[in-house]
Amino acid sequence: MKSSIRTALAAFAAFTVLATTAQAKPGDLDLAFSFDGKVTTDFGGTSNAAYASAVQSDGKLIVAGSSTNGTQSKFAIVRYNIDGSYDGSFGTDGRVTTDFPNHVAVATTIAFRPAGNSISQPAAIIVGGYSLDSGLYPDYDFALVRYNAADGSLDTSFGGGDGKVTTNFESIGTNSEDSDRITSMALQPVLFGYKIVVAGYAHGSETYPSSTDFALARYLGSGALDTTFGTGGKVFTDFGGGSDRIIAMILQEDGKILAGGQGYIAGAYRFLFCRYKTDGSLDGTFGSLGKVTIDFPGVSNAVCTGLTVLPGGKILAAGQGTPDSSLLSRFHPDGSLDTSFGTGGIVVNSSGIARLFSVNSLAEQADGKILLAGPVAIAGSVGSYDFGIVRYTANGALDKGFGTGGRATANFGSTFNMLQELAIRSDGSIVAVGYHNTVTGSDFAVARFKTAQGDARIGLNASVPRGNDRYNTTGAGQTQSVGIPCRGGTETVVVGIQNDTAAPDSFKIKGSAGNGKFKVKYLHGDTNVTTKVLNGTLTTGTLTSGAIYQLKARVTATTSVKGKTRDFSIIPSSAADPTAKDRALIKATSR
Repeated sequence: MKSSIRTALAAFAAFTVLATTAQAKPGDLDLAFSFDGKVTTDFGGTSNAAYASAVQSDGKLIVAGSSTNGTQSKFAIVRYNIDGSYDGSFGTDGRVTTDFPNHVAVATTIAFRPAGNSISQPAAIIVGGYSLDSGLYPDYDFALVRYNAADGSLDTSFGGGDGKVTTNFESIGTNSEDSDRITSMALQPVLFGYKIVVAGYAHGSETYPSSTDFALARYLGSGALDTTFGTGGKVFTDFGGGSDRIIAMILQEDGKILAGGQGYIAGAYRFLFCRYKTDGSLDGTFGSLGKVTIDFPGVSNAVCTGLTVLPGGKILAAGQGTPDSSLLSRFHPDGSLDTSFGTGGIVVNSSGIARLFSVNSLAEQADGKILLAGPVAIAGSVGSYDFGIVRYTANGALDKGFGTGGRATANFGSTFNMLQELAIRSDGSIVAVGYHNTVTGSDFAVARFKTAQGDARIGLNASVPRGNDRYNTTGAGQTQSVGIPCRGGTETVVVGIQNDTAAPDSFKIKGSAGNGKFKVKYLHGDTNVTTKVLNGTLTTGTLTSGAIYQLKARVTATTSVKGKTRDFSIIPSSAADPTAKDRALIKATSR
């Protein structure tokens, strides 16, 4: 839970500051999204499943997957407004479906490209996945579609004039492969445009006809393969003849590519990832000749399902293993384990609240906290799952202030709710997408969770701007400057500690002491609570949702010199979530 600090200066009088709407505690569903934090979408098919999402620069959410009816499936995309309602300007009632010649296609990844600097570069939505080929040996090909972001129509300047591109990776022999599939995509900015980097897996060897290899491709903005990348725009990486698959891929700031997944090595599937140079060749300065493999204690077969690069260049990698285990690890930029993280650089959770049935997504919050997400087993119901998100601190410890004991869940009224991917919005809230079972099949399922509560803002009148839904730990935007006459002048700042969560909570208040130039007395009503505030033992008592505990800071300038300054911090911390702290800052200046 969180608190909001509202401060206002009064020259011998207190000003009233507006209260914000009550918020939920971290990990609770965001009720500002579709009224209950959840929305489901039917495309008319019997089976509708979402696999990927992206947040546009205007805050709208786009979600991609497939809509299947019998043996036919097509790309399916929906766009939601910020409040969770359908965006009527997009496709038909917010929805778009795209068919391929053989009527079998699935979208697995999506990206939003903002408009460029010219009218020839309008905002676009690029969706990747796979579609059925119609060759002598029918198989699946990489598939890309580009849409105009304005209305969801196909961008006919992309590909062969229909907005679509397919790529067959089978370059050797005539094996009946069935596994050319895109799993990840990233947009790489270049001068006057961008390139599209995709990753997944494909058949690359006649020697092992049933195997797959890591497969990457890079396309120009037109949809043509970029022949400066790999061989003719394609890259294969084999780990020993088994089923090697990229599950996650991201771009570093220097343009190098990190790709993680599983490699079949010496009779077992290994958790591994590779780094490629911008030309598609393996980066020999990373790990062992460009590759990193990790063994987790007590885990046999394992797979890397999520990657992210942290500020400073360290790498987070997440995944799952056998027996069912949630895996997390952190590496230095050269691929060596960062032993300051977890235990020797790794975290393994094979039981308890931190274990997910499968780890399908990894994300990092702006404050450095780590999110792992996927389905979580419903207690007492075999084969039944809810959406599950587990949060860790930046050092790999379970964050028990999130959800219930560190885990947040969502159920869509069914026994099978499969979370596939996370996205974090600019306000810090978490969007989880996937699908849930219905009586006739399945539908897209989207839930939005709070990661923090609204912070307050200074307001000397009836207009108080909304905060950014995060704790304000610096006092920025919650700072009151006050000039105090020298030689004994006094001014009073009124601070309101508000419970803006949905449940009752209490808060512990800590304040700064004075010094030789300024004295401060803290009051609650007419009661002097200075000793308690300075010792950190003042508590608000239980506050109902929206209730405010008023504190006054009475500051006296004892100096005889003008222009002396002193900062006073007032910091409340939540009893329900002791790690959560907000801050108001009083900047006193003698005059």
